Amino acid sequence: MVMIGLGMLGLIMVWPTYFYPFVWGSVFFMLEPINVWLDRGSLFDYLQEGDWRPVVALCAGALCCGFFWELWNFYSYPKWTYHTPGVGFWYIFEMPLIGYIGYLPFALELYALLHLATGRRRIVAL
Repeated sequence: MVMIGLGMLGLIMVWPTYFYPFVWGSVFFMLEPINVWLDRGSLFDYLQEGDWRPVVALCAGALCCGFFWELWNFYSYPKWTYHTPGVGFWYIFEMPLIGYIGYLPFALELYALLHLATGRRRIVAL
């Protein structure tokens, strides 16, 4: 997985116009195996047990947050706009509909980064 992440990062650097979507997945592919190797919390711990709830919860939460981030951006000044080659249609606020897919790997990357930074085995919800 680390090699996949590094390969994705390399493609982004060489051909950013075509491989910019890899920005959102490459970090996860690099960090998650490191967390497993260091015996830190990993989504693989849950998936190995057949428990997909953390993945689904992270993705649902990221989509919900992304919706509100884009909503607030739409009515803000200044605001950012997206120039995404090939997917600049069907906008919800300022974001193309297909762009919301980027929030899914973003959530997984943040989970992996949190566990790498804190060294916790698992984050337990209260």
